[in-house]
Amino acid sequence: MEEVGELARAVLVAEGHKGTAAPAEEVAEGLCGVLVDVFALADHYHVELDELYPHLLARLVSEHPGGAGGAGNGPGAGWKEGPR
Repeated sequence: MEEVGELARAVLVAEGHKGTAAPAEEVAEGLCGVLVDVFALADHYHVELDELYPHLLARLVSEHPGGAGGAGNGPGAGWKEGPR
């Protein structure tokens, strides 16, 4: 689970809230590390992410039509588009 903390640190640095600018590779590596943990947890708890994700995405879109970040390119702005 330490990957979540590493990702958070990389994002804070990349956004200029902490330290010097983090290379995009650090954010990408942090995201990949978190995904590995998510997939491991899903496997451990027998959660079928491929079946549940589309339903969750549809619910998020209906609850937040402009994306979580509202209009623009902020976090969640791509919800209305679905997975990339």
